[in-house]
Amino acid sequence: VIATVGNIKKVEYLKSIGVKFVSSSRDYAKFSQDMECFMSELNIDGVDVVINSLVGEFIPLSMKFLKKNGTFIELGKREILSESQVREIKTDINYHTVEFDKMVENDTVWFQNLLQEIMIDITEGKIQPIPTKVFSIQDKSGIIDGFRYIQHANHIGKVILSNPSTAICSYSKDAYIITGGMGSLGLVIANWLVEEGTKNIILIGRNSIDFQNEFAIKLLELSEKKKVNLEMLKCNICDLTSLFNIINKIKRKYNIRAIIHAAGV
Repeated sequence: VIATVGNIKKVEYLKSIGVKFVSSSRDYAKFSQDMECFMSELNIDGVDVVINSLVGEFIPLSMKFLKKNGTFIELGKREILSESQVREIKTDINYHTVEFDKMVENDTVWFQNLLQEIMIDITEGKIQPIPTKVFSIQDKSGIIDGFRYIQHANHIGKVILSNPSTAICSYSKDAYIITGGMGSLGLVIANWLVEEGTKNIILIGRNSIDFQNEFAIKLLELSEKKKVNLEMLKCNICDLTSLFNIINKIKRKYNIRAIIHAAGV
């Protein structure tokens, strides 16, 4: 993997997660020089695939470093090349444009399934989420601060404008039950419910909560700040007698709005 970024902070971040070869996305002369060095060190005559969102001289330079029958994937919206323009630069490569926004629009089911797969991989620790910086729309200067932050072009990952909803629970006695609530998936769902305005959440599970889990830490912090009333009840949901006893106990205290099944059984 060879990556390009715009400043030293981003270079350091990429190297910290194991990307050894990093060059500039702003200085095409440095990019060209670095690529020659990288390929010499790797003892290769070119790269197999270029995934591009840059413009200007970076496009023909990147094509130059593709090996024979290599593939150039254009993600950007500007400077889309015709077949003849590509052939003028290099004749023995494949050129494809990918309009990801159109792919999502044309196949929402595929995109939903993709997001679900990513979420599961993150909760199981198979992949790590990219860094995020969140600004709340409900804060007086949240939107302005968010766009100013982007304007500086120093951010790593994604900048998010958050607009928590309060519509999901209209009554203070409304509660949501999550079975398998102590597990990673249950904790992710619980955090989402809090963001949507849920005031009462009951986690049911046969195992104890993992207090090192980042979603558990966040949820407990919200509970301590009185942002949510959180209850954790131990129960093996395969034991129907115990389960019904707990449900009846909860019903005496709350109006059960929904039960979300996140257990593995």
